[in-house]
Amino acid sequence: MIKAYKCQEDYMGYSTVIFAETAGKARYIALRSDTLGEDNEFKDIYVRRIPALDSFYKGKKEMDWFDPDDRLAMVKEAGYMCDEDGFDPDECEKCSAQGYCSRWEEYAEELEEVTGDAAEG
Repeated sequence: MIKAYKCQEDYMGYSTVIFAETAGKARYIALRSDTLGEDNEFKDIYVRRIPALDSFYKGKKEMDWFDPDDRLAMVKEAGYMCDEDGFDPDECEKCSAQGYCSRWEEYAEELEEVTGDAAEG
């Protein structure tokens, strides 16, 4: 049975969702993923199950953050969000997962504070 695993590399914290039969196989697939960057070692990739994403397996070995449906599932079911360095307000405005994203909530609150302050002054 294919299961969903969050695979995260140790140094930069990049992660991906891999579908595999076992945690070891997920780690092996993640090791070759472009998502985790280069020069990773098998021992530096941490794996944990994400049962909430099992049902999103559609024949691909890895979920694609740039696919709107995959992104929505990753954010809604597993708490993924853009990292601070990759956060782009223009993209956030169009994101399929904005209603479930804590990064969006933070951005919206900051925006409200700035526009609210500007309206008062």
